[in-house]
Amino acid sequence: MAAEKARQRREFSTELPEPDLLPMMNICFMLILALMTMAAFVPLGFITAESPKLSSAVASNQPQKPELNLTIMVAANGFDIGMSGKVLNGAAEGRAGQALIPKISRGSEMVYDFEKLGQKMAEIKDQHPTERRIFLMAHADVIYDDIIHTLDATREREGKLLFPDVAFGVGVLP
Repeated sequence: MAAEKARQRREFSTELPEPDLLPMMNICFMLILALMTMAAFVPLGFITAESPKLSSAVASNQPQKPELNLTIMVAANGFDIGMSGKVLNGAAEGRAGQALIPKISRGSEMVYDFEKLGQKMAEIKDQHPTERRIFLMAHADVIYDDIIHTLDATREREGKLLFPDVAFGVGVLP
């Protein structure tokens, strides 16, 4: 009888109890609900960007007017603007080696002049009222916040829609 009890104790001790997964499943379920609830309060911002499209006139070989191809180049020293195959930069205004819209000093730091960029975009929009598209190129050292402010300055000014269709161009800027 003692041998039988010892054998039962040995068999009982070698069996592992079945884990109770219900508490862990409850925690995971509550975590999913909490994450979904928090995601509803995260503000999302969207910037529309699209790749250049082949126009129907090009596809049908019809003659067309030259495109504006407005390009904003965000360089380390300021903004340059290219359009219709030419680049508008500081050299065009007698300031060789400088950007068309150079950085301005604000306190002890140099910052981009987004106000002047917006004014220049409004002037270009007045000359080309049907144009909606710009290409944006940026130097590798330009921070993301400056690119967003550039897009804001070129998209709208004083309630007037300027160039809302943005395509990011590739290239190496000095």
